Amino acid sequence: MPAAAGGKASTEYVLTLSCPDRVGIVHAVAAYLHQGGCNVLDSQQFGDRIAGRFFMRVHVETVPGTPTTYESLYGGFAPVAAEFGMEWELHDTAVQPRVLIMVSKAGHCLNDLLYRRAAESLRIDVPLVVGNHPDLAPLAAAHGVPFEHVPAGPDPASTDPASPDPASPDPASTDPASTGSVGPLAAHPLVHLDAGYDYQTCRAVLTERDLLGQIATQRVPLQAGRR
Repeated sequence: MPAAAGGKASTEYVLTLSCPDRVGIVHAVAAYLHQGGCNVLDSQQFGDRIAGRFFMRVHVETVPGTPTTYESLYGGFAPVAAEFGMEWELHDTAVQPRVLIMVSKAGHCLNDLLYRRAAESLRIDVPLVVGNHPDLAPLAAAHGVPFEHVPAGPDPASTDPASPDPASPDPASTDPASTGSVGPLAAHPLVHLDAGYDYQTCRAVLTERDLLGQIATQRVPLQAGRR
């Protein structure tokens, strides 16, 4: 079970859930939160008719004077979740998750995240920013966040696209057309050909491999695969 900060529950929580869509979900959730001594501050929901799933996010606060704790609210919701087959989480808004931000060269997303963190509109703790290029180190430093440069392999611009990858298999060794292997065949396979393949060399190749060739006609399917 997730723990609240310092083992104590805050006065505000966010409940997020998803489950198969059916009648009664909102009623069950609202009734439980009311009985648990919570007041709803904000509620959002969405039913996906194509996927048949229901999604809900509820921001609540505990009513002053009630004995509601994070542990009691979390544990008491389990039967409701089980009844509707929910996937759910209960978040204590006083707990700031530790977030590692990984970046490359573009800085607009990092700047937005760090700005909202500083403005406390995004309650996260960012202990480190990691980048595969050093370009954004000054931006992280300006927000007082350590930056670590971790190169991620060779620069694609310096790689010769014509050079084969030594880790990649030789296409000629796996191409059925070059190896002459087309996998398991029936005892007397029939190869359907379109009219463009009806010439002496093609017939000779088929005969050499003990294959019977037949020119495709209307309503007779062509061979599906490499020709």
